[in-house]
Parts: sequence; C-alpha cells; structure tokens
Amino acid sequence: MKKFKRKILIIIGSLDIGGTEKQLLKIIGSLSNYFDFTVLSFIRGGDLLNDYKKLKIKVLVPKKESQRSMPFRIISYIYMILKSFIQSKPDIVHFYLPHSYLLGSFLPYFFSKKKYLMSRRSLNYYQKKIPFLQIY
Repeated sequence: MKKFKRKILIIIGSLDIGGTEKQLLKIIGSLSNYFDFTVLSFIRGGDLLNDYKKLKIKVLVPKKESQRSMPFRIISYIYMILKSFIQSKPDIVHFYLPHSYLLGSFLPYFFSKKKYLMSRRSLNYYQKKIPFLQIY
C-alpha cells in the first residue's frame, strides 16, 4: 500500500544563491521522501534551480524574467502564484522571504481551509526602502 504524501507548495521569489535558498534546498532534500514538494520561484529560476531539479523536486519558474513595469510584474506574479496554487492543490503553502508572503498574502482569504506558513530569515533591512512596511 502506497503512503499518502502531503503536498507542500513552497513559494519564493527566486532560487538565487543565498542563505535561505541553500537552507531550503537542504530541508527539501531531506524531507522529499515524506512530502510531495512543489517549489514556485515566481521571479526567476536562479543559480540553484538545477540543484533543486537534481533532487527531482517539481520547480515552477516563469518562462522568462519580466521586463514590464512594476504594476504589470506584480499582477503577473500574483497570477502565477494563484495558478500554481490551483494546479498543485497543496495541503500546505509555505512562503519564504518578503516577496512571497507580501504577494501571496491574499490566498488565506479565498482558500481558508489550507494551512499556511511563513518563514523569515531577515533583519528587516528591506523595510527601510518601503515606508508602509515599517509599521509591521
């Protein structure tokens, strides 16, 4: 009898080489026998993309990085998050880094029966650039 593996959708801006991305790679690698992971890298693939694929982790990336204006990029990122959410039908959605949880924060309002997690490894330096985020 085949065991049921819970589906986890990981949402992250990119898979560039950074502390969070490398830590995520190690965690997913060690837990991939127990969970069915899908990683959505909605801005671009990044330098670690092939490392995730070597682990046979399903990775969703845009076909090419958008050169459009910021409002159009944000709309396309939100569309990609929503599309991957509906297609992967996850049990758990895990947001990593500010881009993902700022853009994906609408999901719990429309899909409240899912479990949502947010992981941060940040010293909040990005908040200095965006005034309305300083209130958090």
